[in-house]
Amino acid sequence: MAQNEKVEVPRPEQLAAYEVGAKVYDHIIALQSGLATVVNLYLLITGALWLAIGTDQLKLPGYAAVLVLGFHLIGSVATLQIIASNINATKLRFTFLKIFGENYYPDIEEIGKQSFEATYGAPDTFKAKFVRWGGQTILWYLIPITGLAGSCYFLVRTLRT
Repeated sequence: MAQNEKVEVPRPEQLAAYEVGAKVYDHIIALQSGLATVVNLYLLITGALWLAIGTDQLKLPGYAAVLVLGFHLIGSVATLQIIASNINATKLRFTFLKIFGENYYPDIEEIGKQSFEATYGAPDTFKAKFVRWGGQTILWYLIPITGLAGSCYFLVRTLRT
């Protein structure tokens, strides 16, 4: 099917299958929303904690700082696990949708591919690769890893004083 070729309305069975795919997309959006909420809360808590430990005006006593940083280290590992689990769940659903779409609503899938290429260019371009969900997953992992490293730094600094 050429890019400017007129597209016929997909068959009813393809439209019904597409509704199932749309429900999976809704689930992906919910996973991504949950992931963003977890990360935003983590960033807020981490920033407040580092502010309370790192500034002279709010300086926590040594034992309290060690205790809070210990909890933050545990929370960072848990946050990393939550992020990894959400990312893997999202990738699984995208993989499912690709196979499901090609098998059960190929005409609609072709329209989607044409729309993607018209918007972002060929699938192998930098822009197309970057906008695809999953291209930025390393950034999601770096957030709790950076928080873990920062809290380790503050913990070592606190224990030395």
